[in-house]
Amino acid sequence: MLSNITACAGSHRLSDACPQNRSVRQVIIHHGYNNRTMENDIAIIHLDEPFDFTDRWISKICLPSTETGSQYPLAGTSVIMIGWGKTERNDTFSDSLQQVTLKVMDDSTSACSNLLYNRTVQICANGPNKGDWVNDMRTGQGVNTWPSGAKYEGPFKNDWRHGVGTYYFPDGQNYTGDWVEGRMTGQGVMTWSNGDKYIGSWFNNHRN
Repeated sequence: MLSNITACAGSHRLSDACPQNRSVRQVIIHHGYNNRTMENDIAIIHLDEPFDFTDRWISKICLPSTETGSQYPLAGTSVIMIGWGKTERNDTFSDSLQQVTLKVMDDSTSACSNLLYNRTVQICANGPNKGDWVNDMRTGQGVNTWPSGAKYEGPFKNDWRHGVGTYYFPDGQNYTGDWVEGRMTGQGVMTWSNGDKYIGSWFNNHRN
C-alpha cells in the first residue's frame, strides 16, 4: 500500500511535474479518526528522506494550537482556506491551487447549527455562494454574494431565493421580506440609500 503513495512538495498545478517527491515510509493515522464524520482527519507521514527547504518554493506551514473550542477564531474573523477543490458546482476539481478568504460565523446561528456535528473540532464560515446544498442546488439557509457587490442572506429552495430574506443592492438600497422563486413576492420592506422606505405587498419584483 505505501509503495503507491508519494509525497510531493513545491507543486502549484496538479498537472505539472513534481519539483520534489519522496517515498512514504510510514503513515500514522489519528487513533480517533472517524471515516463517516471525518472527525480527526489528520495523520503523520514519515518520508524516506526530508524535503529540501532551501528551495524558495517550499516552506513549512504553521498550524495554530488550540486546547478548547473557546480558542477558535471569533465570529467575524477572516480565515483563509486553500486546496484543489471545486470552484463551481458541477465542475471538476481545480488543476491549480486555489485560495479563498472566508468570515467565521457564530455557530449558534441557524445557518450553522444544522451543519456542525462537533463544535470542539469544527468552525462555521461563509463566503461567496456558501450555504446548504441538496441535489447540487442551494436549499436551506445561506449567503450569496456577487462581484457587483449585491448580497443575499436568507433561505433558498431549489436554487431560488425563497422565504423571508434580505437582498442588498449594489447601489445601497435593500429589501427584506418574502421571496418566491427568486422574486420579491409577498410582504416586504424596501429601503433606499436616501432613507426612504416602502412597506407593503410585492408581486414579481413590483409594488403591488
